[in-house]
Amino acid sequence: MVELHAVIRGGYRVARSIARDGSRSITVLLAGMVCLSVLTSVLIVCFLAWRADADANRLAAISISGAIDRERSRISNEAYINAHWDDAYAHAYGSMRDPWILSQWGTPIGRGYVIDAHGRTLFAHLPEGHEPPLAQLIGSRTLAALLAHIPVTEADVRTRGDATVLLGKAGGGPALIAFSPIVREKGPTTLDRSSYRIFVDIRLLDRDLLAEWAKGFGLQDLQWLAGAKVKPNEASTDVRDWSGTRVGTITWTRLTPATAAIRELMPVFALCMALFLAVAAVIARRVQSLNRELKAQSQAAAKAARQEQEARFLADSDVLTGLYNRRRFYADLEEAVLPANVNALTIGLVDLDHFKMVNDTFGHHVGDCLLVEVAHRLSEEAGTDATLYRIGGDEFAMIVRMGPEAAVRIAGRLCAAVIVPVQIGDRQVSVGASIGLGAFAEADLSSVELAEHADQALYYAKREKPGRPVLFSPELERRAA
Repeated sequence: MVELHAVIRGGYRVARSIARDGSRSITVLLAGMVCLSVLTSVLIVCFLAWRADADANRLAAISISGAIDRERSRISNEAYINAHWDDAYAHAYGSMRDPWILSQWGTPIGRGYVIDAHGRTLFAHLPEGHEPPLAQLIGSRTLAALLAHIPVTEADVRTRGDATVLLGKAGGGPALIAFSPIVREKGPTTLDRSSYRIFVDIRLLDRDLLAEWAKGFGLQDLQWLAGAKVKPNEASTDVRDWSGTRVGTITWTRLTPATAAIRELMPVFALCMALFLAVAAVIARRVQSLNRELKAQSQAAAKAARQEQEARFLADSDVLTGLYNRRRFYADLEEAVLPANVNALTIGLVDLDHFKMVNDTFGHHVGDCLLVEVAHRLSEEAGTDATLYRIGGDEFAMIVRMGPEAAVRIAGRLCAAVIVPVQIGDRQVSVGASIGLGAFAEADLSSVELAEHADQALYYAKREKPGRPVLFSPELERRAA
């Protein structure tokens, strides 16, 4: 309390002294206001600059993480396409000296392996020529994790719809390792973990890839950390493998957009000492400039997020018709097969009758136009009652979250909509639609079995009742047998 009274008395004495000398008081007050304004402005600008620089580098780290995820998605899709293939199954379970294997998986830039269910290397191709066993290239620990992530059965591989990707090391450098058992596209499911041959695709996260990212993100000196410590003028982000262990650190020249702006403001700050109002105006303009930079960075981040969302949408969509694709169909089917949906879920497989004749007679362009029109009619007719997919050339599918009776009525409307002739240019073409329906009538019915029921019903419809819907039943199964 005594110290507080002393401070108050001291302030009072200074105020009285200033009040006695008018000119001095104005000078001191103006100087105090200018100094306080400049100090406040400097503190605010420095804080905003620090935050802006930190946000810029944080967004750069997020962009790098997003680039790794996009690369992961790309290699997952490519590896699954190479492994989920009838030709690959036909050749990969024979001799590894088959010329087909070298022609498909031995490309100059590819890094491909084929291993057995125990991790033994059966085929290897690296551009460098030296091709060690996979266990030596990626490490026994990563190989064990790879084998542990393998789907249990061939049916599980088909249902999954993509390859598993682990981030680890290959040859001492960070890499994405994609792997998928080599299986048939459809047909019997005879393979499991004890009999698989597994296709492995390796994508190095090397300096060439980082150079591509640096060009896209506008980062300088984007590289893997060479020394033990990050330099003061560098920003960094750690990259961790599948187990959470750090496999490396990516560094780049630290982004300092706001600091550079502050350097430009130094002459203005000097002018502020003499002209308070001018300084205030300049500071306001510079703060607005910093806000615009922050807004631009936020918009860039939002744009990247939208692009990522669009990429995910494209991964689940058919390019020609705009419907969901085969992968999305099996993913949705797997999620829908729940005990709560018993007698409230029906799937349908749609096959166009006489489409091949139209395609062969008038050409692929007419065939594509016809598929687009059929997809439009199916969507218009189904409305919100069913979710539609294109799962093959002239094959469609639908998921109806209703019982079998309602699904049969919807399928009948779809058949009637498709059979109406289509005018394409100066040609009028006609096709029909046969639909096989499978109802989820038992809680222990799997998604694969439900799809098989629909497929059997479709086969019966194509053979006995073309252009009409057929619902699977045990009697139909006995007839097929």
